[in-house]
This record gives sequence, C-alpha cells and structure tokens, in this order.
Amino acid sequence: MKTIKRPIVLITIGYVIGIIYGLYFRISIAFLLAIIYLVLKILKIKSILFKIIKKAFLILVISAIAGNISIIIHNNIYSNAYKKSQEIKEQIAVVISNKEEKNYYDKYFIKSLVNNKKYILYVKKGNLGLSYGDKISFNGEYIEPEEARNYKGFNYKSYLKTKNIYGTFKVNGELKILQNKSLSRISIFINSIRIKITKNVHLILPNETSGIMLGLMLGKKDEISGENINSFKLSNMSHILAVSGMHTSYIILALAFILKKVSKRRKYIFIILFLVFFMFLTNCTPSVVRAVIMAVFILTSKLIFRKSDFLTSFSFSLLILLLYNPYLILDLGVQLSFLGTLGIITFTQDLSKILEQGLNKKISELLAVSISAQILIVPITVLNYNLISFSFLLSSFICTFLASAIFIYGFFNILISFISLKLATVLANILNLLIKILIISAENIANIRILKFIVKTPSIIFIILYYVIVILIKYILVIKRKPKDSLRRFEKQIIKNKNKIITLAILIVFTVSTISSVYEIIPKDLTIYFIDVGQGDSCLMITPKGKTILIDGGENNGIIVPYLLDRGITKLDYIIISHFDEDHVGGILRVIQELKVNEIIVGKQLDKTVNYEKLLEILNKRKIRLAVVGATSSRPRNIIIDKDIFIEFLWPTNSNLITENPLNNNSLVCKLEYKSFSMIFTGDIEEIAEKKLLQEYRNSLEALNSTILKVAHHGSNTSSILDFAKAVQPKIALIGAGENNKFGHPNGEVLKRLELLRYKNI
Repeated sequence: MKTIKRPIVLITIGYVIGIIYGLYFRISIAFLLAIIYLVLKILKIKSILFKIIKKAFLILVISAIAGNISIIIHNNIYSNAYKKSQEIKEQIAVVISNKEEKNYYDKYFIKSLVNNKKYILYVKKGNLGLSYGDKISFNGEYIEPEEARNYKGFNYKSYLKTKNIYGTFKVNGELKILQNKSLSRISIFINSIRIKITKNVHLILPNETSGIMLGLMLGKKDEISGENINSFKLSNMSHILAVSGMHTSYIILALAFILKKVSKRRKYIFIILFLVFFMFLTNCTPSVVRAVIMAVFILTSKLIFRKSDFLTSFSFSLLILLLYNPYLILDLGVQLSFLGTLGIITFTQDLSKILEQGLNKKISELLAVSISAQILIVPITVLNYNLISFSFLLSSFICTFLASAIFIYGFFNILISFISLKLATVLANILNLLIKILIISAENIANIRILKFIVKTPSIIFIILYYVIVILIKYILVIKRKPKDSLRRFEKQIIKNKNKIITLAILIVFTVSTISSVYEIIPKDLTIYFIDVGQGDSCLMITPKGKTILIDGGENNGIIVPYLLDRGITKLDYIIISHFDEDHVGGILRVIQELKVNEIIVGKQLDKTVNYEKLLEILNKRKIRLAVVGATSSRPRNIIIDKDIFIEFLWPTNSNLITENPLNNNSLVCKLEYKSFSMIFTGDIEEIAEKKLLQEYRNSLEALNSTILKVAHHGSNTSSILDFAKAVQPKIALIGAGENNKFGHPNGEVLKRLELLRYKNI
C-alpha cells in the first residue's frame, strides 16, 4: 500500500490517537487495543482486517501506545511539579523573556534552576527591572494554575501546559540579580536582535501600526489593541498575526530575490540557516516550527536532488512538536495551522476544477485555496469561537495582496533600519499607510453581520461525524481518479454507491443533531446555574419547558456569551438587570449585542447612568423590548414565566426610591417561585434598603420568605442585617464574590450573622 511507503505518516497518526486517548480516558490504550483484538478474533475477521491494512495496523498500535505513555508520563510530571513548587522556599531562576508590562505588575517568563521548570513571574511595578538572561533569586508566592471554573470554560492549567509552564510566582520579598547574561551567547544574540527589531519598529511607526507590524514579523500580539485583535478574528485574518507558512514563504521569496546571483546550492543553504534563525527569533511558536520544518524539507530535497513529499514533511513536523510537548495537540494555533495547511493541500485541486467552470482561473484558484483552508478548521473555530464566518471570501484577497505587500516591504524596511534609521523612517510612511488600510479593511469586514453566524457549541460526536464525512468525500474523489482496472472490489462498490453513502452519512449527522435538539426541549426540572464571573454576579435559570432567564452578567470580561453558547443557548427569553454597576451589567451589554433576547427587565431608576444609556442605545438598534418594573406599596409585581414559575419584583417601589447611594440601594430585588421552592435575589442593596423592605412588607413578611437567599452586595458588611435575614428565613445563603478580591468580600461579620441564623434557628 502507498501509505506504508510513508511510515512517518502512520507513526504520527498513531501517536496523535494515543495522546488524545490519554487526555480524555484513564484506562491505558493498550488495554483497549487488546479488547479490539479479542473482539476481531472472536468475530473471525482478523484475517480480513490484516489483509486490508497489513503492517499499517502494527505501526499504528505501537505508535498509539507510545503516544499514550507519553501523555501519562507528562501528566505525572506536572502533578509532582505542582506539589513540589509549593515547597520551594527561595527560588533561583533565569529570565527567559523580555518584560511585558501589565497594570500593576511586570510579567516575565523564567526557568527555575531549582527544578528546571518554566514559570511566569510577576514583579510589582517600580521593583528591580530585569533583563533577558538575568540569573535571579527571590522569595515569592507560588500559584498553581486553575482549571475551568465554569462549564466548558477556559482551562488555564491546560493552556499553560501547551507552553510548558508549571504555574506562577509573585515576588513578595526581596529580588536579587545574581548574574547578567547567564544564558548562551547565541540566545543572548538572538534576543538582542529581537529587541532591536522591536525598538526600530517603534521608532519608524506609530503605536497602532507598530503593534500590527510586530505581530506580522515576530508573532508578538501583546502590543496589539483588543479591538484590533477582535477585528482580525471576526474577519478571518487572525492567521496573519501568527507567523506561519505564509510568512516563511515570503521570506524565502525575498531571500531568493536578494540572492538571485548566488549559486543555487549556496542560496538554499543560506535560506535554510536563515529560516532556522527566524524560527528562534519568533520564539519557536508551533506554527512557525511547522512551516520552517516543512520548508527545510523541501529545500533539503532540492539540495540532494530528491523529490520532496508533503505528507511526510507535514507529519514529521507535527511529530517533532508532539514529541517535544504532547499537550500541543490542545493548542489552538497548532490545530488551525496544521488543519488549514492539510486542507489546502487536500482539497484545492478538486475545488479549483469545480470553480473554474464559472470563474476566472486565477480567481477560482485563490478562492479554492481559501475555501480549502476552511474545510478542516471550521469545527475548530466553531468549538472555540462559536462562529461560522464567510468573511474569508473577502479577507483572502486582502491577505494575498495587502498582507504580503506589508510583510515583504516591512521586511526590507526593517533591514534598512539596521543600516539607516532616517531612511527607514521615510520609507515607513508607505508601510504605515498600508497597515492602516489593513486595519480598516479588517474592521469593515468584521462589521458585515450577514457574513457571520453565532452558533452554539457543537458536541464532540457532531465534530467526529463531520470529519468522517469530509474524509469519506475526499476518499471517493481519490478513487474516482484511479484507472478502473486498478480499483479494488470494495472501491468499485463505493464509486457505484457514492451518492447513497454520502446521503447516509449526512442523514446520520442530521439524525444526531435532531436527537440532541429534541433532548434539549424535553421538559426537565427547573435548573439554576451560578456563573463564576469573578467579582460580580450572574445567574442563569432554565425552566422545565426550556425558557431561559439571565439575572445580571458580571463585567464585560467575555465569560457570559461563551458560557451560554456552551450550554446550547442562543436565545434568552428574559434578562433581568438588578442595577447598573459594571460588575452586574457589563457582560449583559455584550450578550444583547451578540445573542437573541426577547425582553429586558430593569427596576425604576433614580438617575440615568452611562451604562443605562448604553443599554437603551443597543436596545433601540436591536429592537428588544424593555420593561421597567416597580412594586406598588406592600404589593409585589408578578411576571408569569412558565407553568408553576413566576417572578415577584419586591423592590424598588414606584413611589419610594432611595436617594442615598441610589445605584446600589435601588437594586431590583426579585423572588423566583417554583412550586414549594423559592429564591430571593437582592442585587447590591444595603442596610437602608433592607430596612425599607422590612417596612414595606411588615404586614406580610411571608413575601420575603425564601428557600435560598442570594446575599446582597457580595457579602459586604453594609448589607445583610440580621432582621432581614430572619425575615427571609433561608435554608441556604449564597454569596457571589471573586476569589481573593480586593474588597475583602465576603465580610466576616456577615458570615457570623448567617452562621448565627443557621445554628440558633432564630
């Protein structure tokens, strides 16, 4: 078989299978393979299977076991390192990155000389400045990275594993520099070039465009604004800010032009050496490592007069990365880089022939490349961004012409800056204009709403089925091109029944999706989720009939929208905003911009705040209903949500708003009731509002009785007076506060009151 001629391909496939299996299952893959072998033997189809795949099966098995063992070993290494890092009294380390400035700290990457592990180091601003290669000693607090705090949320621990980082240190005591330039001369030299390039780019370009240029040249994103990063993401242009195959191909073209009078052999050797240097200059990011390894394969084959093989070089580059760090299989950049490249090589030829029937040849080739790149990465972008975007149909032309011009022109501009900064500054005017056009293009494409669709997070089963169908279609296209007399019997059957096979595969996907959707709408019990938004509040409720209510949304920190989509929610029936402090309403503003919302409910306002005005502006654009509610004296206002489910709005009343700290004290206080269960939400009301509530309902205190009390103002001592807690009589009290928050929430006195209520039964 042809695949046996490419053993590296099979080894890589098996190794990837072993790693993925090890990440999600605790049982050894060897045990699973033994079971498969026994089943095949019992069913007496072992000989048939081996006749088809021959030696390939053995290669896959051995490499899968190797991949599985690798991830198990690495898991144990990390577990032990987390425990031992806590025990390090004095850390001695080498600084292996340049400074990144944060709000209150300077950030560095260090390599410990105590245990030979990499960490992130935070040093308070104004402390001793560090340089790349400094050998340092310090006493600090070790912080183990966290796993996902919300359902399907961002897993910081897994993310750091893709970077070979074992956690964070914060310097508490004295920090000493023991030695300067303690790394190798080559490392120091490469870093000095990196610093020089960064400095020169800042000198010849203004801040906004210099950040983009550094992203294009070095893959540095820390100097690019959040707005620009978001625009590039939504316009399908993020890949130009991650140095990869496109950039290395431009470097090869530029160097080939410069060295056109040099002999081919010397030219290829110089380009190979420069690409390796460039790889280290960009900190060996996975996408550039892949691109450089593949480019070196091609150039080396030309040097030794051999034909290069794409699949071998592609697989070898992935295998090298995974041997170095198996967790890189989880890295989004690795997934997009490898799958995008594989898609281009796999589908461009077939798509180009189809598109040529109605389009110009060059346009059809360009579109074929863009569409091919998307075919294999669509599930990954949907899984990570919950976005299906067709903006690549426009951005591909920009990336092909404008981004290539910027990179090549910028490459020469930076080379000139090393010789003459004045000349480079003059020439940079054109570069600055080109980058501004690129930014404007990204913003405009990102704002075309009809080109993008926000979707809920797909299941793993759906993604697997998607790739099965894609592989099946490609296989059918391959065997269709074979001479008829070389087709095997089962291949002839596939060609004969190809339409039925594809229809069946699509039907399976449709059936799985339908069953999943039906399962979601089957009546269940009332479900309440408290979302971890840090120092803020947010609560999601799903009724037995599938209606959704969101109460508050924390700050605008990008948590709520992904959380809702991960829960399979693309539409909210009600959003209740307790008040307009940023830590309650910030996330809501993004929700109503990106998801469908039926109705927004707010309380009576004493003053219109900036956030309230922002809300009104978005509601007018999105045509969303706004209900302003207020209880009448001694009588709550009710909204029926579902059968047996209604919400009572207890505060504020229409005629009795509080003027003292009005934003908090006029928070919307509401009570959810479902059969014998109830829960009271109190926003950020303080003592004065709690007393007003007791006064308003003095003749009917049962209106305040609840199974659960969502404690007011994150457990601040300005709230939760004992009389109010007694009136509510909760079985459970919940406090929403950020871990280690600067306000000291929840307050110790509040906890004592709640404990007193619990144990004294008062």
